[in-house]
Amino acid sequence: MKYQRLQDQSNFHWYVFDNGTKMQMNKLASLVEKLFNTERLTVKEVSEKIGMEREVVTHVIRRLCVKSILTRQCGGKNKQTVYYKEPKCLLANLYHPKSSIKFKVLKRTLHKVEDGLNVSYPLSVSNHRNSFVVYDSGNE
Repeated sequence: MKYQRLQDQSNFHWYVFDNGTKMQMNKLASLVEKLFNTERLTVKEVSEKIGMEREVVTHVIRRLCVKSILTRQCGGKNKQTVYYKEPKCLLANLYHPKSSIKFKVLKRTLHKVEDGLNVSYPLSVSNHRNSFVVYDSGNE
């Protein structure tokens, strides 16, 4: 069987609107994301605006939140969760970049338990002079 990318597969998830039209996740996510450019919305408001079931809209919004495109705030409108897009801030991008640091591993060192020293210390130290003893049994 030949490998196909998920974007090329025909049985990729299709989401159905109330009027019967179908759309895939990547296009639906961009459609929902455009709604949040100007205002804060709840899941119910988004589902009414685009004409789709609440469960599907919840799935799309959660995906956008995981990708850090949307942010949520509890409370507010009738104690419902409100989702919004955070404004772009150049200082936040400067001080808190989201890209990961890329590096190359030059050398790898393995240490085994048997190679280490066997040092044990007493559980309690008395007040007597010179009573602290370190037992070393690994280097004889």
